[in-house]
Amino acid sequence: MEGDKVLKTVASILQDCISEFGLVYRRSGDKFILLLADCTEESLMALAEKIKERLPQSVCQGYSYMQPRAEQILERHYDYALRALKLAKKQGAGSSMVVDNSQKDYHTFYERYIRNMEETAALESSFQNAESKEQWMMNIMQRRQRNQELMRENQRLIGKYLTPILNGTEEMTEEAAVALAHEIADMREHGYMEHLVMLEVAKVVEKYLEQCNRPEEHINMLIVLGEAYGRLNSEVYFDQAYLYYQKLNMYRTMMTEISKRSLRRSLYEAFLRGGVIFAESSNVSLAQTLDNIQFELSYFEEKDIKENLRLSDDEAERILDEFVIHSVAGVCISFRRPEPYNEELVEAYELIATIFEKQRQKAKELKEIGERLYGCYHQLRWLIGKSSLDECYYEHKKYFEETQGRESYVLEQDAAFHTSLTFRMTLYYIPEMVKMYTNMSKEGMEKEKGYINSLMEAYMIYLSALPKASKETGLTDEIYHSFGRILRYLPSWMNAFELVFKVLVERNVDNSIHSRMVSEICIQMLNMIYRMQPELLLGTFDCWDDEEIQDHYEQIRDFVKNAGMIHDIGKIEVNDIINQQVRRLTELERDNIKRHPEYGANLVADTKSMELYLPLIMGHHRYYNDEAGYPEDYSYQEHDNPLLVNMIQIADSLDAATDNIGRSYTKAKTLEEILGELEAQQGIRYNPILVGLMKKDKEFQRELQELITNGREKICYEVYRSYSQFRE
Repeated sequence: MEGDKVLKTVASILQDCISEFGLVYRRSGDKFILLLADCTEESLMALAEKIKERLPQSVCQGYSYMQPRAEQILERHYDYALRALKLAKKQGAGSSMVVDNSQKDYHTFYERYIRNMEETAALESSFQNAESKEQWMMNIMQRRQRNQELMRENQRLIGKYLTPILNGTEEMTEEAAVALAHEIADMREHGYMEHLVMLEVAKVVEKYLEQCNRPEEHINMLIVLGEAYGRLNSEVYFDQAYLYYQKLNMYRTMMTEISKRSLRRSLYEAFLRGGVIFAESSNVSLAQTLDNIQFELSYFEEKDIKENLRLSDDEAERILDEFVIHSVAGVCISFRRPEPYNEELVEAYELIATIFEKQRQKAKELKEIGERLYGCYHQLRWLIGKSSLDECYYEHKKYFEETQGRESYVLEQDAAFHTSLTFRMTLYYIPEMVKMYTNMSKEGMEKEKGYINSLMEAYMIYLSALPKASKETGLTDEIYHSFGRILRYLPSWMNAFELVFKVLVERNVDNSIHSRMVSEICIQMLNMIYRMQPELLLGTFDCWDDEEIQDHYEQIRDFVKNAGMIHDIGKIEVNDIINQQVRRLTELERDNIKRHPEYGANLVADTKSMELYLPLIMGHHRYYNDEAGYPEDYSYQEHDNPLLVNMIQIADSLDAATDNIGRSYTKAKTLEEILGELEAQQGIRYNPILVGLMKKDKEFQRELQELITNGREKICYEVYRSYSQFRE
């Protein structure tokens, strides 16, 4: 009886709240149905808040609304509302969920979203054009405000069109799957690769289309997904890329049944691209790669691919040759020394030598031979003992000098730079030449020292000048891997820190500003420690008394300054995610960003002069008590100088929290607020001794206040001015 009274009271409250909209029905148990008319999404959300105020906080609400259409039946409408209710319950007591069950125009959504992406990218460059510092600051504030508006609009659009599909509150239909597949394929054709609106949606669409008889759309989704994951960090995402390319293989037997020749060609090229990604994985042997090459060559003949795709003799030869070259080159890069009796290497050499001889006979000049083929051919000659490493190096040098200066448009903002010979030679040839140089004879190394130095200068200038490329998701990943090869073999006489800073930190404006700010905060903290409690520095760089600390203070100071500058170098691998931040990040994107300490450490792990920075790169997002933060399986306390890591931990958080100029979408905190937060987390997230000194030292607080206000403005302006001048 008491329960019935409660339910009657609830029904009365609900009827009172919706009297102007419709009727209340009790469905079963403690569930009620509200039948509402003439409601908008906004009025539904307002109603949900009104009901929430009058009912217990434990009550959850789920709504489905639509623009009326003839085929929509009430029971189906109820099913959507029930799904929304279940999702609200998952989110916790008192939650509400509204689902748009109207027929959706996905073309309108993608058109609007792309326009917003392009406006965000344009804001990143247009606001820099200012004649004075005052105008520049005004532009910064306008950019910040507009970015916030665009983010809110994008979240609203995503919530309306995509979230119901992604979280399962809206049932996928064949009509919706086909429409989404065409929009995603169109975005790919225009050079975009966006994680949420393309990849996350493509995964759901692909899973649905796998059960339908829609080969064109399914193939396109598999190509998008395989290509996207293949371009990401191969060691982390190789299995996912390989899975999608393996799924494509089920269409091998249907090649002749696909009516559209363009689709047949895209499918066949995807087969070959999957083979190349397979070859580039560190888990794949040369023998496996050679087996795959033979399989594809046989498949080409058995299925009469040339006739099926209507390829000319030259086209067929080029497609197969490129596949063989890239497959062999991808796996041979792992060999470090000659193996003259390795049968697989000899077989690989014979394949490449055949292609090389064909191109050499056709070429009127050396530069008409493909750069990947030329490099692979001479590398294999060295690996099977047909030439020395010095000879291999000089062949690479000859080709490099022959091909320079062929292009005048390689740094334009569009995609031209990405396919240019200069781009490929810089990112792939220079690292190979540095690798060979470090293993040359002593005479060869001495002779080529000046040339290698000039190559490295050219490498730094070119990579620093490359555009951030809002559409080119794979660009920074390619830079990351190229740079990793350079650092692995960098001669000891080269300045590794300067190279890291110039190429990785200064390449991105936001990273550069953040790194300079963290560096300056760390210097101020170090000065505070030296002034207030210098004994905390005992043990740093083997200094065990006050006199040694004083004698080596400049060395400690320089190290702390440099550590602040490069602590975030792993961000180069996730800049594509950060640069596309026109919406909230997905869980996978957040997880990938959390890997940036590991990405940074992997870059410098084999560079001896950078070893001391590893604990600071890996540990700057760990908690002081080492019980939380990321990477989860890393303990910074096991390494020397944990105090310096604690300084970076605090400086990194402090700069992010007080930033009122950068791309943060949250309100900047005051110094007083952030000191209070540090104090609340001392002993857990932050070093309690450092926090205590920061709260106690008024001189430090005055300097820090100046840095996070006027100092930040000055640093930002200097970085943006130098960036703009360089780009001009």
